[in-house]
Amino acid sequence: MRAATLTDDLESKDGLDVALDARRHLAQTEAAQYDALLGYLADTAGTALARAGGINEWTRYGGSGTPSVSEYAACEVGPALGLSASGGRDLIADTLDLTHRLPQLFACLHDGTVDAWRIRKVARKTRRFTIAQAGDADRRLAAANVDGTPLIARVGMGRVNQILDQIRITEDPDDPENQRNENRRRRSVSIWPEDGLARISGTLTLDDGKRLDQRLDQIVESLRFLGDNRPHGILRSVALGMLDEPDSLDDLYHHVHKARRAGGGTDADADDSYADQPGDGGSPERATRARRSGSRQSVLYVHFDTWSLEDVGAITRSEAPEILGHSHVTVKPVARSPTQA
Repeated sequence: MRAATLTDDLESKDGLDVALDARRHLAQTEAAQYDALLGYLADTAGTALARAGGINEWTRYGGSGTPSVSEYAACEVGPALGLSASGGRDLIADTLDLTHRLPQLFACLHDGTVDAWRIRKVARKTRRFTIAQAGDADRRLAAANVDGTPLIARVGMGRVNQILDQIRITEDPDDPENQRNENRRRRSVSIWPEDGLARISGTLTLDDGKRLDQRLDQIVESLRFLGDNRPHGILRSVALGMLDEPDSLDDLYHHVHKARRAGGGTDADADDSYADQPGDGGSPERATRARRSGSRQSVLYVHFDTWSLEDVGAITRSEAPEILGHSHVTVKPVARSPTQA
């Protein structure tokens, strides 16, 4: 690539030399604009309006390691420079990244050895890089050859993107996100028999572990409500086994619901909402399976004189699904009006 002559003697230059010098001066002018923008952001950060608490938001537009910017400063940049609001924010982000994350490339812009659009593309592509990864990209792309031209100005943007992709996929062993991913890859569950029992050992994600723990406690509460007073650890073991038998959970919830209705009071009223769910007697398990399966659901209205909550009478809960031909049935008892009696 032909380098600029870096001389003001126009008579010793041909037209291409003049064009190259103009390109260099244009890059330096862009760098001066970014410097002025940094000065403006620094000045406005100390104003009373920018410091006003509760009415002013501070946003970090650049990558990690860059300072936050007052919303009042950011909203001025775009209109003042003939840019849209988003264009102004992008310019702020690129300028902050060049200053705090890509200083060697920013120095190349000051020297006029690289076009502004090239390093702005690098700033955007490296915005989510760690500080260490951004520093690696800055060092590699700013490396100069014998005539002082940085690598970013000697290769096409396709090659630049390849270099950045290589840096991005290189894992940092100390990065917390990489550590979390490594932990996820170590998930496992092992079950082996031991003296008539089954011993279980394994690891889950934090969210899955919390959900399982809460689920087991919910089942234990239902078992205790029905009078099972065995130790808590034994009941959690029983609950874990019941998770593999949805029908046993259905029966458990049905008995709990029935016992609460028989007891009356607040608990019975609170659990009446379960009766409106698809399934038998308000079991959350059956309601969930009915919704997920996409099966047809029906509501059967019966009068008190033909249906009994105690499973005796002209029609029972178990007989209701047989009438409609499928199991996802909501039974709603209704009372006869005086004119119907």
